Amino acid sequence: MWDPQRYLARAAERARPFHDLISRIGATAPGTVVDLGCGPGNLTVTLAERWPDAKVIGIDSSTAMIAAPTRRRSRRRRRSSWRVATRARPRVARTTRATPARR
Repeated sequence: MWDPQRYLARAAERARPFHDLISRIGATAPGTVVDLGCGPGNLTVTLAERWPDAKVIGIDSSTAMIAAPTRRRSRRRRRSSWRVATRARPRVARTTRATPARR
């Protein structure tokens, strides 16, 4: 079972590759942003901050992770939602594939 507190203990190390990847996404105003394997949601919050008008969906297979305090804090955003994946391919409303930024 995943433990959100233990997971967050190494948040800085886990965040580096996330931010490197997100910086390469060229989308400026996506309608929907999905974070698959969102964990406790601490990085999902940064997606909501980068694209404030987007509907942000955090999906994780762990109920404990979805119930984490970080998720509750960001839930204040009306356009954020959180789901536990109950099957290998969770259904998500229309999504747009992100385009890598040009260098």
